[in-house]
Amino acid sequence: MTRFVDERARLGVMRHLLALTTYAGIFCALLLPKLLPVHHGRILSNSPADGAIFLWSLGWWPHAIGQGHLVPYTHVLFAPHGTNLAWTTSMPTAGVLLAPVTLGFGVFVAFNVLSVLAPITAGFATYALVHRLTGTWGPSFVAGLLFALSPLERTEVAIGHLNLTLTALVPVAAYLVARLLDRSMGRVVFVVAFAVACAAQLGISTEVFFTASALGWLALILWYAWDPERRPALRRCALLLVLGYLGAAALAGPLLYATLALPHPAGLLSSGGALLPFSGVESHIHPSPGTLALMAFAAAAWLGLLVYLVATRRRGPAVRALGVAALVALACAPGILVVGRTTVPTPWTLIRHLPLAGLVRPQRLTMFAWLIGAVALGTWVAAASRSWPRRAVAVATLSALLPAMWLGSWTSTIPPSPFSHGHPGRGENVAVVAGPPPPARRYEDLAFPTVWQAGSSFSFRLADAYVGSFPPSLPAPVRRFVFGHPPAPRHEAVVSDWLRREHVSAVLLMRPTAATLGPIHRLLRTNPVLLRGAALFPVRRTGHS
Repeated sequence: MTRFVDERARLGVMRHLLALTTYAGIFCALLLPKLLPVHHGRILSNSPADGAIFLWSLGWWPHAIGQGHLVPYTHVLFAPHGTNLAWTTSMPTAGVLLAPVTLGFGVFVAFNVLSVLAPITAGFATYALVHRLTGTWGPSFVAGLLFALSPLERTEVAIGHLNLTLTALVPVAAYLVARLLDRSMGRVVFVVAFAVACAAQLGISTEVFFTASALGWLALILWYAWDPERRPALRRCALLLVLGYLGAAALAGPLLYATLALPHPAGLLSSGGALLPFSGVESHIHPSPGTLALMAFAAAAWLGLLVYLVATRRRGPAVRALGVAALVALACAPGILVVGRTTVPTPWTLIRHLPLAGLVRPQRLTMFAWLIGAVALGTWVAAASRSWPRRAVAVATLSALLPAMWLGSWTSTIPPSPFSHGHPGRGENVAVVAGPPPPARRYEDLAFPTVWQAGSSFSFRLADAYVGSFPPSLPAPVRRFVFGHPPAPRHEAVVSDWLRREHVSAVLLMRPTAATLGPIHRLLRTNPVLLRGAALFPVRRTGHS
């Protein structure tokens, strides 16, 4: 009997390994060819400015921990005062876990490894969840593949938003809850595992952590209301979840301390220095009639499945509760929807006024609807695994998602550092000025020096940079100056005073032209050192304090 059990367990492990290796083979085949031909600086990101944030972060965390710094606050960006990394997508979890790869092969390899691992781990975690619920291999594998190929996952992998592609911990948390409720996992083990998963997710994306928690608690409350027989078990589950959250808060103490106690930006800053709401709050969509019809057709099957699960009374309360949570996520996802000139009310119109909701891009909530839908489809197929119509629905859904993996741009290249030995000197504070339009290139201009800084083992500091949606505030004339707008005569004193006050020793002008070199030369009264794709102006120290 014991031998039979051991053999069965071994076969189970082999089936799980087969799923994992198959996911790895699929996504390596889909993503790695996009990096060909291989050359230094090429990354899986069609937005190099955003990719640069993660490249810098992957380099920063091994360096910071090696220096004994655990609090996510750095003084090498926006020096000398620094910036709060808890308010950027600095990903301490990924930075620490990938430290051996980063130290051994560099930030570009670490970035691309994470980009490929993201859909693999998301798919496998979803597979494990559905396999726990159904005990079947095929439907569980399909469910995992559906989530890994979901539109948001695909889009964010292409953009290079690692904080939004590393989503495996969301189905992992659901898996832990399922193990707790079927009593295959002890309470202490659950609390510890859930705390570690939540703390790790906080260190990847606080947005995903809070939105997943909100929708998870909504589903749990609805389940409790609709299932009187399971209420004692659900109360125990809720208590253990709270204990897990407390454990996560303890594990993520440095991150929470920086978030709540250290100085942080007041909001999103435009290139003109004006304070704006986070772009996700006021997102507007203007689809054409044809696009709207295509969107409606593509979403009809998925939405129909969720509505069916919610409306069918013979379905279990847990299924209906999760269906409602998915529908809420989909209803909020458009944000403020504008069709033509008509504003269509959505739940997000009200929800965005809740605390912390203003920091959320509602479009990203579709991730949870796809996860719930993928799990629902997997369990639905598993309930009648020999039903050809159900298999056909699964195959058709996968077939509709796969072509997007060959569409659009997926990669970009970070240019090599133009700095030679001695430029800039160790510890010098460099102000970066963007080159000429378009605006997207200007963001890249402010982002690339952060990657060069990481490549230099942080030997120099930067007085300004692109760090995402919440940079430290700068005086409006300075903000315009670093975004490539020559200061007006009445603002030159403000810019000069800022350079003096921040102890800036050099100004790095990106993509210099005759039209951009002249204003900086007149402001600083120094001649530039011409570099590859940049110009470095020394700043006179005479009279500086």
